[in-house]
Amino acid sequence: MVNVFITDVIKLDSYYQRIWHAYNCSPSGGVSNELLAVEIACKTVNTTAPEELLDYAIEELNSSYNKKYGEYVFKQSDSKLSKSKINRFVSISKSDCFTLCKNLNIYVTERFDLEVLKKQTSNADKKLGSLKRLELLLSQKDGNVHNIISPLFIIYDMRIVDSHDVDEDNSVFDRLGIKLTGNEENYVVIGATIIFLLAKCLHDLAEIINK
Repeated sequence: MVNVFITDVIKLDSYYQRIWHAYNCSPSGGVSNELLAVEIACKTVNTTAPEELLDYAIEELNSSYNKKYGEYVFKQSDSKLSKSKINRFVSISKSDCFTLCKNLNIYVTERFDLEVLKKQTSNADKKLGSLKRLELLLSQKDGNVHNIISPLFIIYDMRIVDSHDVDEDNSVFDRLGIKLTGNEENYVVIGATIIFLLAKCLHDLAEIINK
């Protein structure tokens, strides 16, 4: 349940107003403490959005890689899309989830510096891309890295679904541990879960490097 003041919704663009209207319901348990803290007591809420966690995780992995290998694994300021597109609230349908994954792929995966990774995996097959090289490098430090890095590969597969307009089955969601019920789904929550899983993946990869 998310509590908002209606006056705050009115200030949003019509696109976002439609989202709030679609999911609107009266609070059954009273106004949340978080809303009262922000709007009445003017105190910062002690929560972190998954979008922020993702940025923290990117910086954490970048910093850990630099400390270990002397170079940054992410290309600096090389994202091809607006940060506003990395947002759980743009995911209001199943197709939107695939679009979100396409944008996550651009925002994260396409920023891995292949040339930097090649320096640490010089003996690998020259055809390997950045994700496979990162997996190969970290597998020397952790035997479970294949499972840890899997969200990056799954999100890449979901990006292909969006880009190539193939059948939207549920298998990619299942691989992320997200079970679709077949009834009315809350795709905003699903989008938040996808972003969180990616952030956790990057954090765990940083932890492996720090061993």
